Amino acid sequence: ESVLKINPDCLSRWQLVSSMREQFWRAWTHDYLLSLQTRTKWRDAAPNIEVGDLVIVKNPLLPPSKWELARIQQVHPGSDGLIRVVTIRTARSLLKRPITQLYKLPVSCKTSASESD
Repeated sequence: ESVLKINPDCLSRWQLVSSMREQFWRAWTHDYLLSLQTRTKWRDAAPNIEVGDLVIVKNPLLPPSKWELARIQQVHPGSDGLIRVVTIRTARSLLKRPITQLYKLPVSCKTSASESD
């Protein structure tokens, strides 16, 4: 049972810390991660996910702190040309996942010629 439903005055220190942890992960999952999944109107072009992008893989069976990092290895466009499924490489395996279960991280892994000099 979630400790978020218990009156804060009745919580022990451990329950209070557990409650704060639950609140943090709920906010992180619902606010920050959802902001990473850009959803635009159908008439506006959205940047597609690309090979080499770093993503967090959502797993509903695990808490968010245990979700894996992965790198996009291959994209699989649909008949309409939009990417809906990708092949990702995690630390342990190569998997196919729909892009709705992925959160692209705002990091640039590409280096330009001026940066390498």
